[in-house]
This record gives sequence, C-alpha cells and structure tokens, in this order.
Amino acid sequence: MYEDIIIALCALLAFVLALRGSRTKYEEGVPVVPALLPWLGNAVWYGTNPVKYLKQCQERYGHAFRLLLAGNRYLVVSDALGVHSLLRDKQKAFTTFPVHRLMTKTVGRVTQDFDVVQIMMERLFPIINKECSPEHLDRLAFSFNGELSRQFGAVDDQVRALPTSLVTPLSSFITKHLYCAASKTVFGPLFPFETFADFEYLEKNITSLLSLSHLLYTTRAWHDGQLHGASEMATAMMSAMKDTQLSKSDVDGTLLTFMWGLHSNTFRIAYWFLAFLLNDREIFDRVKEEIDTELRDHYGGDLNRAVSSPSSSLDKHFPLISSGIKETMRLVVLLNSLREADTDTEIRTSAGPLQIRKGDILMPNVNAVHMDDNTYEDAKTFRLDRFVGDEKSKQTHLGFGGGTHLCKGRFFAVHVIKMLTIHCVRLWDLQLTDASGKPIVGNLPPPDPRSSGFLMPSVEVYLHIRPRDAPSNNRTVLN
Repeated sequence: MYEDIIIALCALLAFVLALRGSRTKYEEGVPVVPALLPWLGNAVWYGTNPVKYLKQCQERYGHAFRLLLAGNRYLVVSDALGVHSLLRDKQKAFTTFPVHRLMTKTVGRVTQDFDVVQIMMERLFPIINKECSPEHLDRLAFSFNGELSRQFGAVDDQVRALPTSLVTPLSSFITKHLYCAASKTVFGPLFPFETFADFEYLEKNITSLLSLSHLLYTTRAWHDGQLHGASEMATAMMSAMKDTQLSKSDVDGTLLTFMWGLHSNTFRIAYWFLAFLLNDREIFDRVKEEIDTELRDHYGGDLNRAVSSPSSSLDKHFPLISSGIKETMRLVVLLNSLREADTDTEIRTSAGPLQIRKGDILMPNVNAVHMDDNTYEDAKTFRLDRFVGDEKSKQTHLGFGGGTHLCKGRFFAVHVIKMLTIHCVRLWDLQLTDASGKPIVGNLPPPDPRSSGFLMPSVEVYLHIRPRDAPSNNRTVLN
C-alpha cells in the first residue's frame, strides 16, 4: 500500500517537474537533475529503484550529472573511463573519508567520528592490508578453514542423520556459518556467537540507522591490550587503538564497524554466487566437476588436505570458482564507496576532462560500467568462465574498487567464499526451492528494486541439503 502511494507521488511530482520546463541547468558544466522538494531533492525517486533511476538520469543527462539526495549533493559518474579514472586515482586527489565517517556513526554510534576515521585510515587500514595480503593471508586462512570445516562437519552429521533433506533459508545458512567461522578466526574463541541474531537484525536494518554496539561489549577480553586467542590482525588493531585517546565506547563502535565491514559484503557475494550456481544445473555441474578434479589431482581427493594447504595453493587452482566470484560481483555490486575531492582536479571521461571542485562528493556508478555490453559481452548474463584467462575483463572489473582505496580485505573475502563453495559442493547435493518447495531452476526471484550498493533478494529462497550419495527421491522437512 505504502509503495503504491510513493509511486503515485513520484508520478505526480514528475508531472509537475515536466510542467516547469525542460531546460537543463548546469553547475561547472555538469547538468543538474531538477528537484522539486527542498532538502529531500531526488531521494523519493532514487529510493524506490536506485538502479533504474540512475539509468534514466544517465540517458537524459549523460554520463555525469549532479543529484540532490536528502540534503547531500552528489556528482554521479557513470562513464566507464570516468569511473576507472575516479576509482584508480593515482594523484590521491580523492578520499573515502565521508563514507567511513557515515558508517562509524551509523553502525558504531561513535562520538569522536572525525578522530575515529582518521585512526582507521592511518593506523587500522595498514594493519588490515598487511594481514589480508597474499604474503600473510595463511595466518587467517588456516584458522578460518578449520573453523568452517568444524561447522560444516556438524551440519553433515545432522544431514546424514535425517531421513529427509535438511531445508534452511539460503541467506541464514550462509550468514550464520560464515559469521561464526570468520568472527572466531579474527576475534578469537571468546567471541559470543549468540550475537548472530543481533548482527542479522543489524544487517537487515542498516539503512534505518540502528545501533547495536553492545554486540562487541562482551567480546573484549583486555589483557595488555590484547584479545585472548584473537588473530594478529585484531590484536594489532586493539593495540593501535589503545595508544589513542578514544573512549571505550568509541573503541567498541570502531570494532563493530570493522566487524560489519568484515562480514556484510562477503555474505552478499556468497549468497548470490551460490544462488547463481544452483539456478543453472549445467553451471553447478561444471563447478562440481572442477572441485572433484582439482581435489583429486592436487590433494589426493582429500578435502582436509585442501583445507590445510596454503591459501596460495588454493589460488592456483579452482579457476572457475575464482571467475564465478568475480562474475557475481560484477552483477551484484551496484555502487562503489563515495569519494570526496580533496582539491580542485579533473578526471578523464569519454567526453573529455570532467572538472571536479574541492569538496565535491562523487558517486561512481559501477553498475552502469559492469552492465555495459560494450565492455562485457551479454553483460546481463551470468557467465561462469567470463574471467578465466581474460586479462582485459579482469582490468575492467571494479567490484573491489581501485587505486589507493582498493578493498583491504579482498583476498580474505575471496578465500572465504571459495572455501564455502568447495565445502558445500563437495559434501552435499544441493537444490534451491521457493517457500512452497517448488524447485528454482532458471527462474531466480528478481532482486529487490530498492537495492542500493548491493543487490538484495526480494524474497527468501530455501536450500535443500542432502549427502551427495543419498537417493534422489528423499522427501524434505523444514528445519
């Protein structure tokens, strides 16, 4: 009902704007999308369907335009060359300070937000970048692999004890197991896993500016600035913050923001990757064959040997899974993090130099680049092997951002999703259904049109799990 009212209001406002005339205004040579409402600006149109609205603006105003959303004026860049020039900024003319400040205030409810972001960027990000680099990743990867194997071992015991398939919501299955395994890996055995329900609530309501910073109050075990049993990364981060003048609540809020960033995007990519695989049986069978072949040829057919192998070894193998993860990101990452200009500058676009003013907040429309058929053939289709051996496609991929602000945890995130996929496909026969139990093959429910940043599912789908050697005519029960 409310959505119908919003759509009707949008149509009315659009009609009023049309009556006001079609002459486009410009600021610094960039067209400005007209906004009827003060302060709110274009937020009503944008909020109902961000992808569709930005595409309509791009078609009318070109690859660069200014947009007012809830009091903030953004310069949207949708041109492939312009987005690459912005994200891979070599002159360091842009900063991600605004988005980090927003997240620490939204998620962690920190009070010294300026100081916290400065500490994050100058002290914490270098630690994360080092510990998640290929040279040091094994310290996290070994621990994560063991935790995930223990969790899935318990699930496998449960599955084999059932006379029917185990049925669980796909989103809950992925988020719960990755949350517990990754949290214990990073924060240590004292981490309270009962906080998963709180975290799941935070994930679903992040846009409502909810604060659940109590999540981490019970995880801290101070002893000379360290968390007992935590990873070297978390220990180094805690030590770095102890040397500052941050309050206890701001330290907790900073850690909560880090934890949300650690999990959130990884969960979403993993969800869609498994959904894409299970939506096409031929693609799923190709991945299953690759896993069986790689395990047989390089690990003696033993999953445990793969789990205990260096992360660099896994990187060399499973090319289809690696490609599929990148392809999933290409399809589901809608926008990359905002950038703020530290100085007057310009970026290259296909239409020539685009002048940027100091203080401009830029919104790189990555989805427009990734959905461009001139860049990716048949861009709207999931192609499992799109990034196998294709250096040109790899260079145009912007799922992890680029330049100075390239995602610091990208190698760990890919490793997590790869291990999740290998375990699931190796251990079980999997099937997706809707809530009524009807199989979903070739007809994934459409994503939520209100998705912003990442595609979000519109309805829940269910994962049916049974051992790979189980008979195919098993009945199912809801877990």
